[in-house]
Amino acid sequence: MSNLERSIESEHTEWEFVYPHFADIALREGFPRLATVWRSIAVAEKYHEKRFRAMLQNVQAGNEIESFYQSLIRSAEKIRVLRCDSCGYVAEDGVVPDFCPVCGIGPEQFKPLGKT
Repeated sequence: MSNLERSIESEHTEWEFVYPHFADIALREGFPRLATVWRSIAVAEKYHEKRFRAMLQNVQAGNEIESFYQSLIRSAEKIRVLRCDSCGYVAEDGVVPDFCPVCGIGPEQFKPLGKT
């Protein structure tokens, strides 16, 4: 549980402070596309925090991790969460982007969460 708690804290710091700060620096230095990449990575980190929080609650409730993971995948498939197979970026709106905003790979690399 302490590992999950530290992971939650780390992911939160990354999406709320670190990557937005990097994006601000990129904008100030004249790199708007790079700023977009940093902000996109922050979105993925926010999703990671959400998953770790749910996993921690599951562990605290005494449930098995594997059954929790399977329910997470079923839930993600219902709302059509897509994941870039190349870098792990998560698109929660269910829309396959023309390219991954983080790694630049094409739409063929996006798959429903849990499918590889």
